[in-house]
Amino acid sequence: MRFELLTDLDALRNGWRWGGVRPASWPEPEPGVPDRPSNLSWARTEPVRSLRELILEGRRHRLIEIRHLEIAGALYLPALIVAILVMGAVHLNPLLAFAVAGVLFMAFFGFVVSFKNG
Repeated sequence: MRFELLTDLDALRNGWRWGGVRPASWPEPEPGVPDRPSNLSWARTEPVRSLRELILEGRRHRLIEIRHLEIAGALYLPALIVAILVMGAVHLNPLLAFAVAGVLFMAFFGFVVSFKNG
């Protein structure tokens, strides 16, 4: 028993290699779980194909709507920087500057919502 244990430890110390010699004290390997048979012929029927196309089309429309938000964000940031620079040059009250930035944001948000619905 002691000799088998030392050879097993020696095999593990040298590094495990798949498909190599298994330690003698280990039980015989059991076969793995077989793949269950699958019948996916229902996925190729016409109603399922139509449903799949509708889902993919909905995803495309959602991505296009996100694109409008990106464009609005790209327009809002330069407008915000210009507004802050102008308000800083005029020496406006910071609370008024934040109010103007909020109104500017709501204006761009309204632009995006009207563009999406129109």
